[in-house]
Amino acid sequence: MDGKRFICFYCKKEFKNFSGIKRHMQIHTGEKPFQCSQCNKNFTLKEHLKAHMLVHTGEKRYECPLCHKLFSKNGYLTAHLSAHTGEKPFQCSHCGNSYAKKHTLKAHMMIHTGEKPYQCSLCSYSSTQNRFLKLHMWCHTGVKPFQCSLCPVSYTRKRRLIDHMFTHSGEKPFPCSQCNKSYTRNYDLKVHVISTHTDKRFPCSQCPKSYGSRKSLMSHILTHAREKPYQCNQCPESFATSRNLKDHVFTHSGGNQFQCSRCEKNFPNKNRLKYHMLTHSEEQRRFQCSECKKSFIERGHLTKHMWIHAKEKRFQCSLCKKRFTLIHHVKTHMLTHTRGNSCLGGVF
Repeated sequence: MDGKRFICFYCKKEFKNFSGIKRHMQIHTGEKPFQCSQCNKNFTLKEHLKAHMLVHTGEKRYECPLCHKLFSKNGYLTAHLSAHTGEKPFQCSHCGNSYAKKHTLKAHMMIHTGEKPYQCSLCSYSSTQNRFLKLHMWCHTGVKPFQCSLCPVSYTRKRRLIDHMFTHSGEKPFPCSQCNKSYTRNYDLKVHVISTHTDKRFPCSQCPKSYGSRKSLMSHILTHAREKPYQCNQCPESFATSRNLKDHVFTHSGGNQFQCSRCEKNFPNKNRLKYHMLTHSEEQRRFQCSECKKSFIERGHLTKHMWIHAKEKRFQCSLCKKRFTLIHHVKTHMLTHTRGNSCLGGVF
């Protein structure tokens, strides 16, 4: 204690009175004495419990002065306001990326440190973020509490159920402002705008892919960090995205059920087939190689192709130091070391 200041032994944070530091110490000890009466979730601080109760009541008291969107917590409103201002005050000291939220920067830093503090209690899986661990736990429990009232489909998230309900009504409430397309999900609209109307200005430093936003790039970088929270319940395989898991599940049921009418190639879902059909349309091949005139649907595919002409070998095997032009060549090569083991650690 320094004069009338109370200093935390763990983090050196200062408080004006003893009750303040006593309450703060619960963060370090892990004590959570405040329990929600509706879902039995526990909290360290009483104000955290009060804020949580708004989830059950649906009350949203904090309004954005610019777009009038409502939020249940002041912190959510503060984070939302950065979307209007573009302000990103939290910068990574390793790579220079900036973020609007402090916890987003904290999660990003784990990509550099390799830290994975969230450990599954049932298997050896660990994660950089608690939300990834929660997704993973559904693989063990199989719980899907949000069920459609019109068909047998159920979901682990309420947001997914809401999106699904649009498939019954046919409603597409998210129109593109630059063309006449509309979508059932805001996420699909964002993907459309980025892939169709936006220059992909954020290239990945570890592979040829490029993205229209820094957020999309950072989500992609997690795939290089080998975050794979979506685990197949029929085999040990796990995946970085739910879409990849769904495609994989078809391999157990014998299913590539969507066939191309031009070349008879099969695909696990309709979207993959639609994307494949673009390869048969010369109009969609907008990106042409200046060396051999071969054309591609995406700029990233052209960039990847150009390395063949440049003979640049960016990817190195971590075991024998042999270098390769393309990342999938490294992964194929790694099999010679692992003798068929699917674990390809240390490629980058």
